[in-house]
Amino acid sequence: MKMESSWRFDTPGPMPMEAVRAFDTLTDRVVAQGNRWSMLEHFKGHFGGSGRSSSENWAQSDLNDLMRYTAENALLFIEAFYEACEALRGDGSIALPDVGRMNRILREHGVGYEIKPPDLIAVGLHQPIAVPERDRYFICRTRKCLTRDTISETTVTLNEGIGAIDNLRMSRREHCEPECHKKLEMRSARVATYFLQVIGRTTASSR
Repeated sequence: MKMESSWRFDTPGPMPMEAVRAFDTLTDRVVAQGNRWSMLEHFKGHFGGSGRSSSENWAQSDLNDLMRYTAENALLFIEAFYEACEALRGDGSIALPDVGRMNRILREHGVGYEIKPPDLIAVGLHQPIAVPERDRYFICRTRKCLTRDTISETTVTLNEGIGAIDNLRMSRREHCEPECHKKLEMRSARVATYFLQVIGRTTASSR
């Protein structure tokens, strides 16, 4: 199935267990129509299994484990079940759930996705919200204005701080030894450097 590539690696969320049980019920109805062991192996393969189980009972148990493991990523679970059914559809002798039945389960349990062959798409709360162009412009303008105001306020604070230091330095110049005067100059430079770094970080974050 076609889906957002990131969904295959970063799960958007697990399959609700009630939905897993509903698909498990459909699986039981499908495998009951043919050689049950072989049909279980067929579904196992689509849910990531490898190798044949040692008995029909073990095949059922292994499939249950695989389905619950795959359910950690709802999208991969839906894909596995859908493709397992599609692979059997050409046989003609087996009754299979159609896409409408699968989507009804997804909808009833609020899974948030819908099958639209060959695509698997997000619906409801999982669907991305498109931001109109004029709203994006407003958001950008607002962010830039806020950043500009922050920089302006920081600049004022910087100027006030440097002015205060200069006044203090001038008032002590006549009474300060050369070594003391040197320390005051170094301290003034450190304070000014700190404020300039703050302005630089604020500007960079707005880009």
